[in-house]
Amino acid sequence: MRRTREFHPAPCLRGGGTRTAALRIAAVLGGAALALAGCTTDSTGSAPAPGEATAVTTTTGALTTNPGNGATTPPGDGGTKAPEPTRADSPAPDPAPVDSPVSEPTRADTAAPTTESGAFWDPCSLPESDLVAVGLDPATEVRMTESMFAACEWLSTDRTFELILTHSGDSMDYVLTPGNYKDLRRSEYYGREFAVFRAASDSDNIGCLLVTPAESGSFVFTLRNSQPDGEDACLAIQRVGGGLLNSLP
Repeated sequence: MRRTREFHPAPCLRGGGTRTAALRIAAVLGGAALALAGCTTDSTGSAPAPGEATAVTTTTGALTTNPGNGATTPPGDGGTKAPEPTRADSPAPDPAPVDSPVSEPTRADTAAPTTESGAFWDPCSLPESDLVAVGLDPATEVRMTESMFAACEWLSTDRTFELILTHSGDSMDYVLTPGNYKDLRRSEYYGREFAVFRAASDSDNIGCLLVTPAESGSFVFTLRNSQPDGEDACLAIQRVGGGLLNSLP
């Protein structure tokens, strides 16, 4: 049976400071309706400078970003690299004059239509077998009704992390508006473009996000560790994302 619930922020897991905010659904992060907010301490609020992107290698069966070129090797292909990714580590252009309007990335101006309209895909429709294969517990599924876009949440089978998948009406470029993210890495998986990053406000690095384009808008995975000594969230989201990207429409 599908469940719905109000989402209540969890307390901070690291840093030992006062909680200012935790993982929450909101019309932030470029309108993607998903954000990870950190706990006390300072956080980085700008895009990474050229050359600062850090390559990440995951365990078997996950997306693997190779150091040096950012290319991704899909699991089970004998080491064959996917097409060279588009890098996004060039400096931002100079700001426009004060009297000139500044163009903005495309975003949805209204809330997404219901899934019954056929315009937006329902993340809660992922097959249970696909969820189990990446370590998620289908019985913990919760439809995130307070999100402005269609969103679904699951807990991992070992309860070490939670994952939210949103079909956002905002474009991938809008989700990646400078100032929203840090530690950005771009690559491709069997020809499908994706980006892995942390929310700029996630000062304790308890979470990580993965965004990939959709026919309408984008798909946004948000993963948050529920244990302070858990697996690095960006490693985990590549492992989980590697198993679910091919399940997306």
